[in-house]
Amino acid sequence: MGVYFHDQQVIRIHPALDDGRVPRYFVEMVVFHEMLHQTPPSEVDREGRRIVHGPQFRAEERRYPATRRRGAWEKAHRICCCGAL
Repeated sequence: MGVYFHDQQVIRIHPALDDGRVPRYFVEMVVFHEMLHQTPPSEVDREGRRIVHGPQFRAEERRYPATRRRGAWEKAHRICCCGAL
């Protein structure tokens, strides 16, 4: 639903979120999620792969007040990673 470009420090949001059916808190949560990519360092697993959504990242994400609400809306509306509603 969004992506953070480290080199440019830019967040891009999928155009599907520019839809009146998408609640503001959902869009705000996506922006918050992408902003978090600036803070906790990514981790590396045993195979040398970068983990960008590790335990520290997820713990920080859960601190956002609308996290559960966003997850419930996302599940109820079957939002997929390509942004289709």
